[in-house]
Amino acid sequence: MSAGFFYSIKKFHSVKIDKYAFDVFLILGFLLIGIFLPILKPALYILLFVYCLSGPEGIIKALTLSWILVTTTQAFGDTTHIGILKSLLPFLALTSLVMHWILNPKLYPPVSTLWIAAFGLLTIILASMTAYALDVSILKAVLFTIGIVTMLWAMKYAVNKKRIHIWFTSVFLCILFLSIPFVGTDAGFFVNGFGFQGIFKHPQIMGAFAGIATAWLFAKVVMNHDTRPLYLFALVVAIILLFLSAARVGLVAAIIGIVFAFFFGSRTKAKLSTLVFVYIGFCALLFASIFFNIGDPAEDFLRKRDAGGSVIETVLSSRMHVVVQSWMNFQENTYFGIGFGLASNPADLKVQYDPLIGIPISASVEKGVFFVAILEEIGLIGTVAFLTILGFLFARIYYSGNPEYMAFFIVPIATNLGDATLFSLGDNGLFIWLLMIYAYSSSKPIMKKESNHIRRLQQNRFFSKR
Repeated sequence: MSAGFFYSIKKFHSVKIDKYAFDVFLILGFLLIGIFLPILKPALYILLFVYCLSGPEGIIKALTLSWILVTTTQAFGDTTHIGILKSLLPFLALTSLVMHWILNPKLYPPVSTLWIAAFGLLTIILASMTAYALDVSILKAVLFTIGIVTMLWAMKYAVNKKRIHIWFTSVFLCILFLSIPFVGTDAGFFVNGFGFQGIFKHPQIMGAFAGIATAWLFAKVVMNHDTRPLYLFALVVAIILLFLSAARVGLVAAIIGIVFAFFFGSRTKAKLSTLVFVYIGFCALLFASIFFNIGDPAEDFLRKRDAGGSVIETVLSSRMHVVVQSWMNFQENTYFGIGFGLASNPADLKVQYDPLIGIPISASVEKGVFFVAILEEIGLIGTVAFLTILGFLFARIYYSGNPEYMAFFIVPIATNLGDATLFSLGDNGLFIWLLMIYAYSSSKPIMKKESNHIRRLQQNRFFSKR
């Protein structure tokens, strides 16, 4: 049976079976150990540290496996001794990249890493002006910057992009199929008894993951016409798990991702002016919301908890109290924010310090809608800078003409309608950034895409004249 399974995998992906089998066994091994033997998680991090030394591809895989260890279910036990280990992993990964760069000067960091480094420096400057816990804010900004820079750098030089594509495909398929046996068990609904969490520690994580999987598989099957049985079955499983999770944000994010993949991820040519128009329009709405004081109408909208409201209203209303507090903080600190990664209420910021070094190692906060939380944390100045970076990333994916990449980029952002994770590389934040950067790095640069398009037009005109 197992031989037939791997023969099918070989047929689907046309790669050597031993390499693909290694990826599958590696993912399944970390999943099973993370679920049933969580006490071994610290030992597995030692393996990940070693894996990072192998180069860019090893770094991408190590970060993905770290996300698996952090988010697996606690129904069979848990360990709390991996907080400092998961924080050290990006540092070690970046050190590995620098070492490879020294040995091979061609592996220099891409320009996109400079954007993130500049943004990280900006967040630190803004935090130094208004943050009530400056040390926590600076540490979170540094961790975020190092993590994103590492992912951008490693993803650019991952030797074989097809192998990276197969890697993420393996991750999605393994998690989807391994979650099926949990449907009929109490462990699958361990957290609250009604929302399905599967192999994850919370239904919200399952909802976000299933939402991304649904949009990606829909784009692959319907838009890219890849109707192989494995993907058709995976799409059905993803949709079922999405509804079982009872995570409304995942459903909304999947719908948004499919719409974007259909209209902006198609292979039809589009003009750059369309992107600029969308970006300027969004910024105009942002400025209007500030200077024309739409906070009260927005709050009234968020208070609509009746069953007759739309899905979007229901999702937003479930986070109403957090969103309103964030909006009030933003109005008090319009330009600079309250500090990167800080809680809306200082009393809610629970900081854990390392007993040996004395630096903060954990300061988890709960934020609602990211698009309000970002204004609260880094103000108008930081928000415009961050949206500009996202705009550059989006533009490259937009011109790639691949709806799968569009789904990998848009759905992770849309999941932040219910839980702000884009500024946190713990839990789901790490995985969604891996997917977004994978989509960006796998897309062709805009100038190259435009030059190819112009060349094709010139050839068509030449042959038409003949």
